[in-house]
This record gives sequence, C-alpha cells and structure tokens, in this order.
Amino acid sequence: MTTYVFDVEVEEIDREDETWIDFFATQKFEAVFSWRDFQTYLDFVVEAPSPREAVELALDSIAQTDLQVVRIVLDLVGVQDIAVDYGVSRETARLWTHGHRRNGFPRRYTQVGNKSAWARSDVFAWAEKNNLARQYAEKPLPLDVVEIANGELAQARTAKEVRLADISA
Repeated sequence: MTTYVFDVEVEEIDREDETWIDFFATQKFEAVFSWRDFQTYLDFVVEAPSPREAVELALDSIAQTDLQVVRIVLDLVGVQDIAVDYGVSRETARLWTHGHRRNGFPRRYTQVGNKSAWARSDVFAWAEKNNLARQYAEKPLPLDVVEIANGELAQARTAKEVRLADISA
C-alpha cells in the first residue's frame, strides 16, 4: 500500500460545528480541515493500493456527510517549493527546472504571473526516477487522476444542475 496526500476543496462550512471533525476522526485515514484564501479544504493522508482508490475512499467518506465537494486540488509548486521539498538550494532547483543539472525535468504545468509552476506529482515522479525522493515520502496524486476526478465531479454537478432546472421548469 502507498500513502497519498491531497486536498479536497469543499463548500464553506460552519467552523464552530465540530460534527465534521468528529466524523472524519472515525475514518480509516487522516483528514484535517484547513482554511486558506477564504476557501475550505480537507487535507487527506490516505493509504491505498492506488491513487484512484485513495480518491474514492476520500470522496465516499465525504458523500456520507452533507458536505459539497468543489474539486480535488491540483498541487502546483514553484522553484522555492521544489528546493524545500528536496532539500537543495533554490539555485539547484532552478537549474533542474531549466535542464542544466539533470535531464528530463517535467515541463511546467502553467505560468502564474511571471513564475513557472509544475504539478507536484510530475516533479515527484522525476525525483523518484533520479533517486532524489525520500523512500518513505507520501506521494502526491498523479496529475491524470486529479484531472479525471475533477472531470467526473464537474459532470455530476452539471447533471444535478440539469435535473434541478427540469424540476423547476
């Protein structure tokens, strides 16, 4: 079994209501609420045979509540994050990202302002391949798993909205 770490954004909840905390404390994995940038998240640490099964365990547990899932968070990292994650200087991380120190560094996922950002899972896979990742490290969800799960969540939301529109018509 592998341990996966990921965040799920949920609709805003009452921070004073500890029902949610009590519920997730009884699950077979770690789930902690956090609030960043006026958004509510559940930070998961799930042990599962595959990343897809880790997501399913988390979403199945959320489905037992009346929390509404917004999305699985795509974990993006910049040069500074990469340096911290792998215990190297910022300059070494920058050189990796430009292909000067090691070959095959993943392509950036996007640009945020004037900064490049990479999917943490792509960087982790590259680090594993280059023997830079700690052996005991928890794994981020692969990019394709996040995108597929978010696509399925969007389809379910759209189908629900269509049903509600049909009912109110």
